[in-house]
Amino acid sequence: MPHSSDQDSKVAFFHIPKTGGMTFGGVLQSMFGDSFAACSDPSIDAVASALQKFDCLEFHVHPYKGRLPYMHSELAAKNRWDLLERREIFTMLRDPVEQSLSLYFQLVESRPLLEQTCYKPFGIPFPESLEEFVEMPWHMNTQSHFLLGHNNKPTFDFVSEDLARVKDWLVKLKVHVGLTERYADSLHVLEKVTGRNVDEYKVERRQVNKNRLRSEQIPETVKDKIRSQSHRDLELYEFARERFEEDFREYGKGPVYTFTSGVFIGHYDSEEHNTRTVASSPWRKVHIRVVVLTIQCICYLRRTFLKSC
Repeated sequence: MPHSSDQDSKVAFFHIPKTGGMTFGGVLQSMFGDSFAACSDPSIDAVASALQKFDCLEFHVHPYKGRLPYMHSELAAKNRWDLLERREIFTMLRDPVEQSLSLYFQLVESRPLLEQTCYKPFGIPFPESLEEFVEMPWHMNTQSHFLLGHNNKPTFDFVSEDLARVKDWLVKLKVHVGLTERYADSLHVLEKVTGRNVDEYKVERRQVNKNRLRSEQIPETVKDKIRSQSHRDLELYEFARERFEEDFREYGKGPVYTFTSGVFIGHYDSEEHNTRTVASSPWRKVHIRVVVLTIQCICYLRRTFLKSC
């Protein structure tokens, strides 16, 4: 994939929830400093202005005029990807089973707020188990749904034509796809493409849920159910792995990165992925904003689903 590979590179990062994007965004912020920003207005004019002002712009989810749109939704709706020309584009994808599990345990951790704001007002009980959670279709295929940029329909309406559009988008915009399960190698690609380095090869892992179970502790029947519900994301993930391997073949394995946060869940095997994890002091800052935004996003999908019934 062509790239500029120097410090003049400008970057756009599409931050899919629960893929390690908080950590990746933190790395970008440390690399770009004051020239990094998270988009907060999805209108074309606002995005164009932000792209002019900042060398690195993150597209995630943010409250806007009483809604909770993906910040690239207008770019997608009006096909204005030309605004991203001459930018290196990155996103992170994650094994759909792991991503869904991560989402579930974050919701459980946030239950006091979530139950009162997103479940009880609609007369829907909070899922009392992971088994109940996986039966809710709006929690599935969220990675494909995000990249498509559509906010106005539940995720289970996703059709094969939409998935083809996402794949085409990844190819045409020459998106560098990182994988949560290959985090160190993904960071190495980021360094080589942008010509910027991770400071002392130390990375603070952000938004780590200390209470989530390891994947091997989850019943296979539950994971099979997630797979059956997430067939779009599974297909996208396999396509993303092929895209990732293209970059990996070009740049190879990078240096050893030290990941700190105090809790290690098991995605960064030191032998396979060239990383190591060390304990550190507790977070200096709790990422409340991200928790709230995730909750609000699920509320939005739930409200959309109920209106369509």
